[in-house]
Amino acid sequence: MIPGHWQAVARSDGETVGYVEAADDGFVGRDLLGSALGRTPSRDEARALVVDRGLASLDGSWDWTDGSGETRRVHVVHVRPGRATVSTGHPNVVGAPGERFEVELPVDPARFRPA
Repeated sequence: MIPGHWQAVARSDGETVGYVEAADDGFVGRDLLGSALGRTPSRDEARALVVDRGLASLDGSWDWTDGSGETRRVHVVHVRPGRATVSTGHPNVVGAPGERFEVELPVDPARFRPA
């Protein structure tokens, strides 16, 4: 589950695009998976970073190591509070065959990283 002390960040249309976490030396902008986008000195700069890069950071392929230790190349299909759905299917083909998995949020950066 996303930690309660992370502040949700929404775009002007109301869609949540990530989170801001207070840190000892500033603020950390995080995407919807909980992955760090960057560290900034102010909350406003972190919010701007999340609005600018939060959703875009989810695009592309990820290497996910599941609980058994197997690593799979996946892409993010859907994110909702506390969980994300990822798939091994081709990301640019609707209905492409592939396995789907549920991943708990926030992701562990050692087990879920950009490919």
